[in-house]
Amino acid sequence: EMEPCAVQPCSGLDLPCLFEDWHDWGFCTDDRLSFRQRLVRQQPGYLGNLCMGALKEARPCDLQVEDCSLSAWSPWDPCDRACGGGQQQRHREVSAAASNGGKECEDSLVETRGCNINPCEDVACEVSEWSDWNRCSAICGAGQRFRHRDLTQMPSDGSLGCTMDLSQVEACEGERMDCLSVVDCTWGAWSTWGACSCSCDGGQRNRDRRIATMPSIGGKPCAAGDQEQVEACNTQPCHFKACIDGAWAQWGQWSACSKSCEGGVAWRVRKVQAEANECGTPAEGLSMQHRACNVHSSCSPRVDCLFAPWLQWSACTRACSSVKRRSRTIEVQGQGDGAVCEGPLKQTWPCNEGCSDGEAVVDCEFSQWDSWGSCSATCGSGQHQRERRIARADFGGGRGCGGILTEVGRCDVAPCSTCKSMDCQWGEWEDWSA
Repeated sequence: EMEPCAVQPCSGLDLPCLFEDWHDWGFCTDDRLSFRQRLVRQQPGYLGNLCMGALKEARPCDLQVEDCSLSAWSPWDPCDRACGGGQQQRHREVSAAASNGGKECEDSLVETRGCNINPCEDVACEVSEWSDWNRCSAICGAGQRFRHRDLTQMPSDGSLGCTMDLSQVEACEGERMDCLSVVDCTWGAWSTWGACSCSCDGGQRNRDRRIATMPSIGGKPCAAGDQEQVEACNTQPCHFKACIDGAWAQWGQWSACSKSCEGGVAWRVRKVQAEANECGTPAEGLSMQHRACNVHSSCSPRVDCLFAPWLQWSACTRACSSVKRRSRTIEVQGQGDGAVCEGPLKQTWPCNEGCSDGEAVVDCEFSQWDSWGSCSATCGSGQHQRERRIARADFGGGRGCGGILTEVGRCDVAPCSTCKSMDCQWGEWEDWSA
């Protein structure tokens, strides 16, 4: 059997779709765009109008693009040398930074140029033009001929000496071709060095050599080489000074310790008693020394470690062949330079021995001691403890375990240090000067 239901008319079928109001425009992005959005506030009914339109909009930002700009160059700084070539700089600054995607500044903010390149009254060595070649040394066959030039200007103090050749030799052929025997050219020995042109502050001296045997009838010419040589001499200063080495004075007294307990630092200094001159050796070594002090003096008052009294023995664990236990704690921990606690913290002892409940006789056994635990101090002296257990209980009237289960002891680690050694280190080299 059926009957009608929900016969009332449906409501809301013709509701239209509705938008919310637009949100505010957002901030400008890197792409120079700003966005805003809105949402659907009311969904349409079955017969209502649908929402038509945008949910998100974009627009270009009204931002002015500004490129980076630089200020004008400052005047050139004074030259760092009066002659002989120096350097000077000028500067400028960023007057306006780039914004809103503008072009960044890429040019240099500092410029350097050379200045005062004129020499400091240095006079270089000068020579004359080459003379004409002389006649060939051989009438027939191979020979040699020479030419020379002279010094026209000696160098001034501090300038480079003369290093140019003053004479040259080359092979030549005699005019006649009816020579009777082949003779090769040979050089003679060098002469002794001549007198120096100056007695001090640097001079020059020379020596020469001659052709000992001229080539003839196709003989080999002398190997090319200097006929005259020049070298520096008497380079010592005219006003000679004895070399003085640097020397240290005696060390001063050690300063008072920076701390009265638990490690401080003391130092002492010394001064240079004699400075080295330009040819002496400077004094080498430290001008200040440091050392640790009051390392073993504690800032805490001396308090010795004390054990608390032993607690009462516990009841026997069994009626036959058992053990009882007792323990104690550390009542006062050691402080400063006080003594540390050393001794047992837990003990066990056999009880109700000699009886048997019919089981096989088995003696009680301890386990091996555990390793000592970590020390309570990171430097100096402290305490650590270790434990062992009953590995096997006694049975049948066996011998019970009597002894220590936990004990504490002294531990010594590295001394507390206040000074750490640090080697000297050079910084990076500065740039070479002009």
